[in-house]
Amino acid sequence: MRHLARILTIAALVSGSIGRAQSPPTEPVERYDGEVVVRATLRDAQDLMLMTQLSDDPWSHAPGIGAPSDWRLPRERLATLRAAGVPLEVLIPDVQAAVQAERDRLSQPQEAVDWFADFKDLAAITARLDAFVAARPDLCSIVNLPVTTIQGRTIKGIRISRHPAGTAMPAFSFTGTQHAREGGGTMTARWIIDRLVEDADTDARCGAILDSSEVFVFPVINPDGYLHSWSTSRLWRKNRRLNSGGSYGVDLNRNWGYQWGGQGASTQQTSETYRGTAAFSAPE
Repeated sequence: MRHLARILTIAALVSGSIGRAQSPPTEPVERYDGEVVVRATLRDAQDLMLMTQLSDDPWSHAPGIGAPSDWRLPRERLATLRAAGVPLEVLIPDVQAAVQAERDRLSQPQEAVDWFADFKDLAAITARLDAFVAARPDLCSIVNLPVTTIQGRTIKGIRISRHPAGTAMPAFSFTGTQHAREGGGTMTARWIIDRLVEDADTDARCGAILDSSEVFVFPVINPDGYLHSWSTSRLWRKNRRLNSGGSYGVDLNRNWGYQWGGQGASTQQTSETYRGTAAFSAPE
């Protein structure tokens, strides 16, 4: 394990320098001045209709009636909600300040920080995958999906098993960060890899999984969007497809074939939940 730790430390140093050497964004950095995030309890269909008119960016998984849900909207629209009697509390009073504070924090050297103490950029994530393969080639191998993203990037993942590739056995697949701005998904996928590899020889549960199956983990299934969220638009959610109407992005989580176009998916290209032109139209 000391050997693994040394390799991972070297990877962190290399990825840190790679991350800082990335080209500056070609688009101006998006700002969120005058925006807030609120937690509202929508009492009925009228409240829900009002909220969807005031905000096009829900931050809850399934906002509905009766349970609290979070929404991003311009601060001046709070008066309309309060006048309608919608119960709410302001969670983030200044979205731009919160985004800038995170940007300032992540711009600092991260090499000495615990890997899971904060979000990591795509270069750091990729380097750590390579480090695990170098440290434990008996367990790990790199797997690239047989498609490239809209912008031509590889979707890189890792296979973890005690058995060679091609062995007939159950397989599990984990994908993170379909929504580019949700860095927690990236880190959760990375945590799965860490536990399976680092605890393969010491935790009976991990050992049992690797003895009887193969596990595939792709920490960033939307690398174009993830890079865009780091460089240009922190709250970017979709991929980076140029739509026919001139807007960008398909919501990858609404582009799967199963029940494509169902509830919660939009036909509007500018919507955060735009479903795409057809099921699986987005290569990611």
